[in-house]
Amino acid sequence: MSGLRGFLGRLFGRMASASVPSTPAGAGVFGELTNLYDYELPEKLDAAFTGSGDSAIAAVRRMAGLLAEVRTDDLPRVEVRIRSAWRLASRRPDSVDTLLENARSSGADVLGVVSFHANGFVREAAVNGLATLRDGSELRYLFLRLNDWVPPVRIAAHRAVLDRLGVDSASAVAASLPLIGRLARLPYEDRASLIARLAQVLATGGGAALAATLASSWGETSRLVVRFAIDHVPDALPEMVRRGVSAPDLVIRKWVTPLVVPALPADAALPVLQRLAADSSSLVRREAFLALQRAFPHDAEPFLRGGLLDASAAVREISRFLLREQHLDFSILYQAALRDGSNAHQLATALTGLAETGTASDADHAAPYLFHPSPRVRRAAVKSVMTLAGEAFADRVVAMLQDRSRAVSAAARNALRSHAPAVGRDRLMELFAGATVPHTREHLIPLLAALSKWQSITALVHVAAAGGEAATAAEGKVASLAHACIRDWNRNYNRSQATPTRTEIEQLVAALTAAGESLDESIATEIRFAIQGLSITDRKA
Repeated sequence: MSGLRGFLGRLFGRMASASVPSTPAGAGVFGELTNLYDYELPEKLDAAFTGSGDSAIAAVRRMAGLLAEVRTDDLPRVEVRIRSAWRLASRRPDSVDTLLENARSSGADVLGVVSFHANGFVREAAVNGLATLRDGSELRYLFLRLNDWVPPVRIAAHRAVLDRLGVDSASAVAASLPLIGRLARLPYEDRASLIARLAQVLATGGGAALAATLASSWGETSRLVVRFAIDHVPDALPEMVRRGVSAPDLVIRKWVTPLVVPALPADAALPVLQRLAADSSSLVRREAFLALQRAFPHDAEPFLRGGLLDASAAVREISRFLLREQHLDFSILYQAALRDGSNAHQLATALTGLAETGTASDADHAAPYLFHPSPRVRRAAVKSVMTLAGEAFADRVVAMLQDRSRAVSAAARNALRSHAPAVGRDRLMELFAGATVPHTREHLIPLLAALSKWQSITALVHVAAAGGEAATAAEGKVASLAHACIRDWNRNYNRSQATPTRTEIEQLVAALTAAGESLDESIATEIRFAIQGLSITDRKA
């Protein structure tokens, strides 16, 4: 993108000029484009097509010289800006024939500028001019016109592209690959035959042109090159794999990992897969484990056993799947890892793995780690015991809401949501009243909202009323969260037809009265409307 920005700045004459207002800070590259387009580009194009032949070609040549510096993948964006500016000329200018005649002798980039014209006749003439060139610089403009919305322009570009697809054009074709994905308007039959021809050209020299393009590209262009080679150019796979396994892009590494064995000799494939099995991306590690198990099962086992303690759930899952034939009891392996764990990372992963494979009886192995010094381990222990035996450990985990670590407290909140009715409103409100850590009260709000319909609303009204004008910032935040939950309660009132007892109605009325003006008036009105038809005398206690 930096290349595009620099090009546009120079193309449109972005100099210290009083007539061109500065782009507002933070407007971004498209805001900058709009600014330059509005003030300078129309004037330049108007000079190109309304001036004399010499001045017209000079203006276009200046733009063409800068256009040559634009990366191929940025070319479509530039074309849109230039074409939209050229629409100011609603009719074909009288000087276009002179301009085209001069452009034909001035190189592909000058004709490229003309091929961006809004007039289809002008674009077709520019394509015919590009078809007379044979140095490879014309190909990217012809590829761009393959997606033209005017059939004669598209047909002329298609004919010109097919005519120059030879062995000597491999480098130019590879450099134009970012435009291949734009061939939506080309009929399917033509698109399929064109891609087949491109693949045939790019296969020459073992895909050397593709490899060279990959080495000099980045981002989306690199992915397009690798994807095209994988899908259409089998001869280029060995070189693509050699380069792709070390690519900074994890998507490319993931794509080429399954191809390491078929593309490389066995003695070269094994060390590459071993290195990929320790890749920083879990997506790549997972593919490497699969490839190792298929091709080198004996060498794969140490990596698969190590994968049981991988930080990624996907890698742990595939490791267990690939080791299934050994009939291992994975919960016992994770218990052993807990006993042998020497660092917080290993302990946290073992606790998570135990939750994934264990039973309720295994929760006792995780319970001691609720009091581990590392917040990471305590957090994993909370998730583990609640996954394995939530009902048995809910009462103990409630206390973890007061943990000094916000992450541990949040884990306890998430694990207790479905157990909130069993814990009870009284216990939660008692914890709320005695909370000494600010985030404890914040995390109690969702649990109060998870109580039964009429238990939750009374508790939330009490909490929301505490956020009056004299409240601290922390209390105000908690009250705001409670107000949001009450709005949800009002909004979803009819989703539950639970009938309140007389005691529950009395408690809610008392809470509303005690809240007074501390509770948002609109919220209080909605709650009173909801209960006004419920007669206390008709309800059982």
